[in-house]
Amino acid sequence: MIAGFQIKAFDILMQVQTQNNQGLQFTAFLWDGIQRLEGALIIREAFLEFKSKNFQNSHLKLLIRLDQINKVEEFRIFEVSRNGVRLHSRDGKIDSFVLDESIQFRKLLQKELDALTK
Repeated sequence: MIAGFQIKAFDILMQVQTQNNQGLQFTAFLWDGIQRLEGALIIREAFLEFKSKNFQNSHLKLLIRLDQINKVEEFRIFEVSRNGVRLHSRDGKIDSFVLDESIQFRKLLQKELDALTK
């Protein structure tokens, strides 16, 4: 029951932050092909932020400047589900995420990236 309560509290916190115009937020997993880390992926004005659900009270988070993202692509999870989003940075780094709303996320992120080039 405690785990269920923690999940609900995390979801409520993420909804409140989104309502306060602190970015467009999606539940996501940072994924390396084997292990996954649950959290929230937030599209902000100048960067993309991943905040881990399991490390809410720490400084741990991943920040990727939008102007450093040069490619956003879909990938299949276990060659079945198309919920994967892979981000390629100009410095050669690659970050992979799994999202239920991957299509919507990719469209919104691409819109932000396109706005940077105008």
